[in-house]
Amino acid sequence: YVVLYDRSSGSESVLPSSLYGLSPQINAEGHVVWYNEYEYKDIHLSDGSKTVELTSSTTYLDKSPQINPNGDVVWYGYDYAGSEIFLYESSSEITTQLTDNDYLDTKPQINESGDVVWRGNDGTDYEIYYYDRSSGVTTQLTDDDYDDGYPQINANGEVVWDGYDGNDYEIFLYDGSNTIQLTDN
Repeated sequence: YVVLYDRSSGSESVLPSSLYGLSPQINAEGHVVWYNEYEYKDIHLSDGSKTVELTSSTTYLDKSPQINPNGDVVWYGYDYAGSEIFLYESSSEITTQLTDNDYLDTKPQINESGDVVWRGNDGTDYEIYYYDRSSGVTTQLTDDDYDDGYPQINANGEVVWDGYDGNDYEIFLYDGSNTIQLTDN
């Protein structure tokens, strides 16, 4: 179950459709997103008064939902050939598939503007990708010979991630124009 705790009243309520709910995320407005770990893993979004099923696919096993302050949600769906990144825009109630390939795209993160970052396998190793919501353009931020992973994005669109250089992990920052290596262990 996914349980919502109201700090002001001290009350708890079980959110509908959360019997097998996992990986809940909450934004500042109190909107909660999670996925169900039962048969096909569907993404659910609740505003506290109603719950909406964002996915009901028999094609994808949907996991790892993230929510921004506006109620936009990003997740990945696995279809046994690869996994794809999806974005639900709360203002339009439209879901857009951001990737379409036979590789693994995972670890999506979303910022306040609805920009999305994730790690995606390019057939050789994992690289970092950035989707700019305002332009609708996806940019590959890395193109190297080692695994890059666990990207995070802030409100300004700056992205950080770790990358294995063959010896150890280093931290990188994309500032909107350039990539800077922050560590050299």
